[in-house]
Amino acid sequence: MLNSSHHTTRNEALGFDAGTSSEFIETVRPDDGRLETLWVWLFIAAVLAIGAIGISVRTETHVHVPSVELNPVEQQLLTELSIAIQEIEFVTGDVGDWPDIDQLIMAQIPPFTHQSQTWRAIEKGCYLLVSAVGMHGHFMLDLNEEARILFHESPIPMISECHDLSHWHRLDTLK
Repeated sequence: MLNSSHHTTRNEALGFDAGTSSEFIETVRPDDGRLETLWVWLFIAAVLAIGAIGISVRTETHVHVPSVELNPVEQQLLTELSIAIQEIEFVTGDVGDWPDIDQLIMAQIPPFTHQSQTWRAIEKGCYLLVSAVGMHGHFMLDLNEEARILFHESPIPMISECHDLSHWHRLDTLK
């Protein structure tokens, strides 16, 4: 049989002295979400920081391509030279024996047939527009190694070879 004089209270069961009359009071604060908001803001800031770093790392450096202002006559000549590259390569085939200016005129390949333009062959496969009406610069068509169209805005010195053209603007790569 159980002893009825021995009655256990909740405080005694939890290990508190039964002789004291004070009750143990525990304060429980309600969860108001303040810490959750802090963690969400920290997470958003971390995602934005990582994104900004990722964008700056993956950004390519911009290479400045010099721009050239061509008037309508020069734009037409650029188009004709682009077509002339294909026509000259078709006429010469895979031999690579480039024609001289007289042969280009006889083959009726524009722009070499224009009366208002004077062309000069600097070397085999390299043609320089010496003078033309309505143009402020000089064009060069170089078929050696890789076909390319070049433009120089200011007066040019006498050119004897097509290798050192560092001050010329390459136009066949501009889109």
